Amino acid sequence: MSSESWDSLLRRTVSPSSEAARDQKRKALKRAQERALEIPPVKDRRRRLELEAAGTEPWLRHYLGDRFYLPFSPNQSSIISEIDYRFDHGGQKAIADMRGGGKTSIVEGCTLKGIIRGKIHYPLIVAANGEAAADILTNIKSPVETNELLAEDYPELCIPIRDLSEAPQKAMKQTVNGRRTMGAWSKKTVKFPTVWMTWCPLCLCADTIGDLGGGPFLCLECGNTFEMWPAPFSGARIKCVGIFGKIRGKRDGAQRPDFALLDDIEDEQSAISKRLKTRIRGVIDRAIAGAGGPDKNLSVVLLCTIQNDTCISAEYTDREQRATYNGDRYKQVIEWPQTEDAKTLWLKYVELRQDGRRLGHDPEGKLATEHYVVNREEMDAGFTVVNKFRFRPGEISAQQHIYNQIADNGLPMVLAEYQNAPKAEQADTGIPKADALEKRRSGLKRWVVPAETQVVVSHIDVGQTVLWWTAAAYWGSFGGSFIAYGCWPHQHRSYIHASEASPTIAEAFRKAHGQDGDVDAMIFWALGQLTDELASQPLFTESGVAHNMAKIGIDSGWETETIYRFCRASKHKAILIPTKGMPLSVKKKPMGAWDKVDGETRGWNSRIVPPKGRQIRIAEFDANAWKTRLHDRLSLPLGSASAISFFGEGTDLALDHKMISAHLTAETRQFVKVGDRDGYEYEPKPGEDNHLLDTATGTLMVAGFNGISVGEVSRKQKTSRVAAARKRGL
Repeated sequence: MSSESWDSLLRRTVSPSSEAARDQKRKALKRAQERALEIPPVKDRRRRLELEAAGTEPWLRHYLGDRFYLPFSPNQSSIISEIDYRFDHGGQKAIADMRGGGKTSIVEGCTLKGIIRGKIHYPLIVAANGEAAADILTNIKSPVETNELLAEDYPELCIPIRDLSEAPQKAMKQTVNGRRTMGAWSKKTVKFPTVWMTWCPLCLCADTIGDLGGGPFLCLECGNTFEMWPAPFSGARIKCVGIFGKIRGKRDGAQRPDFALLDDIEDEQSAISKRLKTRIRGVIDRAIAGAGGPDKNLSVVLLCTIQNDTCISAEYTDREQRATYNGDRYKQVIEWPQTEDAKTLWLKYVELRQDGRRLGHDPEGKLATEHYVVNREEMDAGFTVVNKFRFRPGEISAQQHIYNQIADNGLPMVLAEYQNAPKAEQADTGIPKADALEKRRSGLKRWVVPAETQVVVSHIDVGQTVLWWTAAAYWGSFGGSFIAYGCWPHQHRSYIHASEASPTIAEAFRKAHGQDGDVDAMIFWALGQLTDELASQPLFTESGVAHNMAKIGIDSGWETETIYRFCRASKHKAILIPTKGMPLSVKKKPMGAWDKVDGETRGWNSRIVPPKGRQIRIAEFDANAWKTRLHDRLSLPLGSASAISFFGEGTDLALDHKMISAHLTAETRQFVKVGDRDGYEYEPKPGEDNHLLDTATGTLMVAGFNGISVGEVSRKQKTSRVAAARKRGL
């Protein structure tokens, strides 16, 4: 900027009517000149204009060539095109591409170019967690801070930002062409500076004349006249956040996100966890969809890799389930080896590589590589991949890389991570699906006892945040209905996770006593509140026949001594009994073969042990056996004498049993046969709540000591179950 320009600026703010005023003018001029940034002209205007006109791929290859040094594969080109299309036209798109295929780098590069060109002004980038989101933000910022090619052709972008990155405190004082830039550039905050340009917007020529105080400018090269104009990136913001981070309310002043990029938002745990998948689905459909404001549909691109056939990525790329996302699933392998000779040679390759590693004589797989070099033409015949550059140092081709992955990690991993076509997971044998359980309704309202009921019992599972409980009515050979279930303290939602409980036991205790208590005191008090409610609950059939709560079991696996003490001291001690579930493996001796203890009461895979040091009787049971019985009865058609249902009328749309259904299906089981014994062994699914499975199983066992006959699965049913398990190779 010339000295005449500074004088013009200062004439509007300072009147030199005195020596003091003239001194003020000189000082203001000095400060302004110290704050002002001189933006050099574009080094190669023609190159910049041509690359901008050519599209995103050439732009990325040139300015971010350190990242995109290989030709883009057809899949990568499609991802770039889809992102560009959503920048211009909006809408939603889900794309599954292979792991390590460059999705994140493309996200970063397209976001930066979209901001520079003014296509987007507030992108919201969502990753699997906060750390991954922070990495993306760092990688978007890095070229602006360090890339000299970018700085040469986009000095109006890089010069102010580099000035801010070196000294963030300059943000409020930095000026370009006499105007404050109002930018912010720190580790967590990115606001692009507002840069008012005196270059010609047509040819980017910096050789112009005009008055910074107002009025038109003239380009001395092309003759174009124009007003000062803000660079397209001016005032743009970027927010990067983990999928469970704070997404709602991502507004900065009046500006809301105008685009959302979701990049690999699932990790290994969330891809298999029903609870986490439910949370992610809610974030996408509500928090992200609403981030643009009440009157705007936010444009969304979801980039992912399908880990299994039930994960969120599989759901949103399935056009039947999520039509609005118009999902695509890209594959790395277009055609597998075609001839029998080629297939045989590849099998030999896998054997050589695996044997070399297993036996230790060839850990780097050199013999397998030599086999491939000799037979490559025949092995690669008809074997077609999308990205021929997708292989690692030490490998010769993308085809070899695929078979290295098969040898090292197995075909199922390759089908999922490279083909986005994971092998469908086999359903848990005999465990009904959660959505099927939700429909098993008795036709009766909550707490109404079915007419055929012989006994009503309850069971409590003691958690760190809440007490979980189920009340059940049983008859005959364990036909029954869960007439109520829930948490204590009572929650305001029908579906919660233990970690999301509000209020918690501690909060309820504090409210009741005006102070905090230790864990023992809080559990003791909470059990008293809940057992009062269960024991005093009115229980009637529709015709008015009254029932009493016959027994309440309390799982003593955690806070054991506190539970023993409570059961001894409670005013309801006549109907209370501590319980202990023991998941006995098939190879262990069954409870029925255990030596009998004097004074014990035996039941089916259970026993009530007389008091010892605990001074109270306790019911012990084989948890695996009783869970099997529970799932057997939950699988029977409604109307069967031994079927179990849930309370609720079929027409009650406001009622859902999602929480208990999720808990009842929160474990997997495997059929095991050892000698002449067989049975199912259960394992919890990672990240899933199973508390109501424990309480439901506990009601079965407790009812078994209160007049209900367990009944055996028929030999025909048992034989077919074993046959089915053998068919699956178990």
